[in-house]
Amino acid sequence: MKTCKRCLQIKELNTFKKEKNKYRNICKKCEYNIMMINPKAHKARLIRMKRYRDSEKGKTKAKEYSQSIMGKVSRQAAIKRYEATEAGYINKYNATAKRRAARIKRTPKWLTKDDLWLIKQAYELAALRTKQFGFIWHVDHIIPLQGKIVSGLHVPNNLQVIPGIENTKKYNKVIL
Repeated sequence: MKTCKRCLQIKELNTFKKEKNKYRNICKKCEYNIMMINPKAHKARLIRMKRYRDSEKGKTKAKEYSQSIMGKVSRQAAIKRYEATEAGYINKYNATAKRRAARIKRTPKWLTKDDLWLIKQAYELAALRTKQFGFIWHVDHIIPLQGKIVSGLHVPNNLQVIPGIENTKKYNKVIL
């Protein structure tokens, strides 16, 4: 606990910026308010922050943060906030509709009921494995439906059930 010299409130230490082995006397909120009152100082701070982010050290720190648990949780929260907005909802809906339309478009008319049943079973297997193992499994198209070089069909022998992480890494590439 520490007292802020500007607002005179007793606050937790994590609300103060740390310098080497001691904490500043003004809390982060008061520092921000001071910065916003003085436009020149605010502009100088933005320039310093940009220079740091563009430096090698800044890029390394940003990568470490994005790969940390806290960074991933922060990113997921940001995505949820964006999807709650009208633009985010529309973009998410459009992406889902595009994927669904591509799957329907790439499903041939000559598939039998047995083939459609096998496709349904692949999705059920993915759901079962997700529930059983505790991490997400996806139904992946070996030859992607929207590949850059070649596009596959939505047929049983083009499907495989793989962990979601592997499917995300694969993106829309053909990996044999």
